[in-house]
Amino acid sequence: MDKHQSITSAISLLLIITIINMNRQCYCVYIYGLVLHNPIPDDLGLKNSLHHHLLSSPVPDQSRNHRYETIDDDDDDNNFSNKGKKNSISFQHHNQQQQKFSNNNRIKCRQDSDCIDDNGPENGPMMYCDQHYSYCDYFRQIGELCRYDSQCDNGLICMFGQCEKPFETGHPGARCKDSDDCNAGLCCARQNGEYICKPKLKHGQQCFVPLGGLDYSLNELCPCDEGLECTFRTKNSRRKRKNENVMRCAFTTSNL
Repeated sequence: MDKHQSITSAISLLLIITIINMNRQCYCVYIYGLVLHNPIPDDLGLKNSLHHHLLSSPVPDQSRNHRYETIDDDDDDNNFSNKGKKNSISFQHHNQQQQKFSNNNRIKCRQDSDCIDDNGPENGPMMYCDQHYSYCDYFRQIGELCRYDSQCDNGLICMFGQCEKPFETGHPGARCKDSDDCNAGLCCARQNGEYICKPKLKHGQQCFVPLGGLDYSLNELCPCDEGLECTFRTKNSRRKRKNENVMRCAFTTSNL
């Protein structure tokens, strides 16, 4: 009798371990009842037990599997003025970019006319042909990154790498070809590689410029304003060589 009970207990233990490994809670109720001589619950009790198990089970966080891909993510590396300026149109353009690239629906092109949709809405967003990548893209809005004026929407220009409204001609910040394009008191000089109208230096402002190099090529200083000259503030020749950056705009000798 003892041997029979030992065999029964061993079989029961084996069944229990198997059930735990298989995670079959519904069958577990029946087998427990048969092996351990417990009353077997009805179907309603099993359904309630299963329902409770489903509700108590942890739900995997599907958001961890989401991946977001954007275009021109490297635009965050640039510290341009008014960089954070966005409007609803630019966000709409960004969403269109997301959908277009995620679906791999790029329209190949060679010229802007290849990007005209004759069946599209009359007031729908216009597209141009990006000559570098040879596919159609939407025109950029204010604050969005650009490489050329042709990438910006009507009335906008590409200044310092992003689409902006142009300044009034001749005023500070306006594009120019030479100083004749700028108003009085301004000169045409490079700012971040772009020729714009900049104010001439006033009395006491630092006026030293290097002989050349990349820094000078990207950002130029205007000369001193009328009646001023760029000169050292000390008569010591040794200090002149060591402190060239102390050169300031000062009144000319004839004006003293």
